[in-house]
Amino acid sequence: MTIVIFKKIMTLWDYIEPFVIYNYCKNEYRVPNEITHYIYSFIIEDIKEKIIKSFLENEVNKFFIDKKLCYDKTFRIHLNKVPYLKLNNHKRIKTKNVILDLLNKNSKKKYVFNYYCCNGNGIAFDIEENYYHLRFI
Repeated sequence: MTIVIFKKIMTLWDYIEPFVIYNYCKNEYRVPNEITHYIYSFIIEDIKEKIIKSFLENEVNKFFIDKKLCYDKTFRIHLNKVPYLKLNNHKRIKTKNVILDLLNKNSKKKYVFNYYCCNGNGIAFDIEENYYHLRFI
């Protein structure tokens, strides 16, 4: 029996808040806002990527829990619900690959990309044997 632990989905503020509180309440000398913005400008994209990956891991874990209860084995996700994800081709492909890795890491069967839905706002993945069976009938 596998125990699945869902991660808390953090926001950018959750990462920045401790520094801001320290800067305004505890610190004798305040760091100017411009310097704080400059410091965080170097890591903001990394923080967003971490938040996106955490969100996707939770969605995949929820799918595998729900899949045991129902017959549908197709994983679908709408990308406009993923926090901090800008829908361009590069991000869409990168997100698709991250989801495929997560699905295949957590499953005994191999998942493959099936189709884009909702005018490119959604992605569907299916088990490989179902994918080829449906495509070549």
